Amino acid sequence: MKLYDHQNLVHAAVKGGQYEMLEFLIKDTRKGINDNLPEHKKFPVKYRILDATKFNQYWKTRRNRDAMGNSPLHFCYEIQDTELRYKMLSLLLEEGIGDVKERNKLGLLPQELEHDTEYARIPDNIKHLFKQDLRHTLEGDYMIVTSESETVKGKKALLLEQLDELHLKETTETFTIPAEDKKDPSKKLILISIKFPDEILNKEAEALGIETTLAYSQTKVFVKAPFSERMKSSFVTFDADEKVETIQEYLGKEIDFEYYLMTGTIEQHFPLHQKNDVKQMQECFAKYKFKLIFAFLFGGFGKYMQPINMMKNYYGEKYAFEYCFLLHYVAWLMIPSALGVAVLVRMLQIYSHTKSVVEAMDTDFNGILGVILAIWATCFLESWKRK
Repeated sequence: MKLYDHQNLVHAAVKGGQYEMLEFLIKDTRKGINDNLPEHKKFPVKYRILDATKFNQYWKTRRNRDAMGNSPLHFCYEIQDTELRYKMLSLLLEEGIGDVKERNKLGLLPQELEHDTEYARIPDNIKHLFKQDLRHTLEGDYMIVTSESETVKGKKALLLEQLDELHLKETTETFTIPAEDKKDPSKKLILISIKFPDEILNKEAEALGIETTLAYSQTKVFVKAPFSERMKSSFVTFDADEKVETIQEYLGKEIDFEYYLMTGTIEQHFPLHQKNDVKQMQECFAKYKFKLIFAFLFGGFGKYMQPINMMKNYYGEKYAFEYCFLLHYVAWLMIPSALGVAVLVRMLQIYSHTKSVVEAMDTDFNGILGVILAIWATCFLESWKRK
């Protein structure tokens, strides 16, 4: 049974916070369709099915996602009652419903709909499914590169004091690696990796008025509003662009990076990439790029916008729009390229008869192609404006 936007009863039970109903719908009772089948034909998962003849339909709708690509797990993270949220999450994942690695069409994982994920509250029986996210909480957000040179030793100590004043000492790690400098083989670099706690990011983002995406999964567009720490449950996690802006503004309050670079105290400073996010983005583009290209030409591109939205979440709107335009351009280039092939065939046909390159280049199709290209260029731009 499906509800609106391709949702089903499991979606509805989760959205309504009806744990007993959800348990009734999906809990294994050792009854139902399997009781009527021989042992070698039994289905691997034995759910309570009231009408055995509709098992396949029920199985399909139970596992699919809604029109915006949301699984029941996405709706779990919209439940304000934290205890009920993780109770439902535990039940769904134990029964194999949904995947914490599946993104919706906005490019968001279920757990990214929660602004500050409370990993400590995740039940132990499903905590292993969040290993990658737990690893993210340990990775640094910003890197400062300095050296072991005696000339910068005092200023380096000042830099560490400033990090302490910014309440970042406990989340700062230091690593030493060879500099690979041919002039000075003994030179070593010190890498200062800084992890920004959620409470610091939240306070600074609110002070700066950073606009953050609202945590509402049933929308085809990103709706943003100035971040409020008091209402943080209404926002998704900061995307990379918002996070970097907040971090740079916060560090700039206390640390003068231009002075440190000019005096040679530090050699470089930069925000760190999340390798897993980049890898997932590449895999998503590989999956959807051809579908996106043809959809930009023939319509229905909204179904395949997940990689574009992932790019927006990681690199920002500017680069997502640029890449989107390039895909649209490549799609529309198929029209003049097909016409160009027809003209090329005509040129080769003329050349085979006349053996003259000049006559072959001056075909009777040239004028027609020019007119078509003028119309094509106008249609291309108008199509982009509408999209």
